[in-house]
Amino acid sequence: MIAQPIQRTGRLPSARLATVRSTTEPPADGKDAAGDTDTVGALQDAFTQEHERDLQEQVFLLAQRSQFDFAIDERTELQREYDTTRSMILDQMKQDDEVVKKYIELI
Repeated sequence: MIAQPIQRTGRLPSARLATVRSTTEPPADGKDAAGDTDTVGALQDAFTQEHERDLQEQVFLLAQRSQFDFAIDERTELQREYDTTRSMILDQMKQDDEVVKKYIELI
């Protein structure tokens, strides 16, 4: 299962929190029209959304890391097979050379 890439905003989490804080601050006239409950609710929503984005990013990175590890393991195994085959071919060529030398000596 491949995770879908996350759209990045390009802002740091602290910048996103600053945006949330600035939008949830009480009005400049000192009156709190909505009350503290709305402010706390907005902050909780913002933190929940931020946490969900962080979790999605961690899942995406974990899937990407898993795919990378699989590709590296596959490449390593193929390299090992190549090296083994190459060694076998070189050994066979040496043995063939020895057989040819012995045959030449017989003539």
